[in-house]
Amino acid sequence: MALAGCSRFFVFVSSANVYAGHRMPGQDETAPLLPPLAGDVMETMTTYGEAKVACEQHVLDAYGADRTLIARAGLIGGPGDIFDRTAYWALRFSRPAARDVGVLVPDAPQEWTGIDVRDLAGWIVEAGSRGTHGIFNATGEMLPLAQHLQVARIVAGHTGALVAAAPDWLLAHHVQPWMVSARCRCGSPTRTGPGSTPGTAARRGRRAFTPGPCRRLSPTGWHGRSPGTLPAAPGRAVR
Repeated sequence: MALAGCSRFFVFVSSANVYAGHRMPGQDETAPLLPPLAGDVMETMTTYGEAKVACEQHVLDAYGADRTLIARAGLIGGPGDIFDRTAYWALRFSRPAARDVGVLVPDAPQEWTGIDVRDLAGWIVEAGSRGTHGIFNATGEMLPLAQHLQVARIVAGHTGALVAAAPDWLLAHHVQPWMVSARCRCGSPTRTGPGSTPGTAARRGRRAFTPGPCRRLSPTGWHGRSPGTLPAAPGRAVR
């Protein structure tokens, strides 16, 4: 890399998609990675993880491990998130489609982790300024999906029923895994996908950062909004 000779340190924002698998509970930054992208261009998003692996290797080759901070971000939510990673359920509960205001939810034990973009950005700037080097899973605390739903209902002021649906039923009705991003991994085991990667190394010792989702996901602070004031994401209809 051309900058290696004229810059002291390099911060690279990578992704939890670099890992070869996501089914092992508690896996850390030493888990096996996907093979690096062979070419110079990522033709489709199907090779996003491989492309990030290749970028990590180029950065490490140029700067060395002592001059590099690699942040493997998980699912990112917060202001500007057009994919509704954290606000999806609050929106669903605030505008139920059913006349009886019931809301369909997955009937399966699941865990989810995400990080507010403000917390991620703050940690990256702080760690980079200190010259913190290493590879970190930059994610939030692992939360049961049921807890996420409970807070979302409070934020939305929802008083209707939760209509639980089994994963097989959801799949039969074309609700595919990751169809609603971080919110429902229908038909998949607990802790699977980029949203299941714990931020292990980033929480060890004094180099740890304070994860954001547990602070942001509260009845009084859902992205700074009050209950009942949750608009749809830009270009996204609420059904």
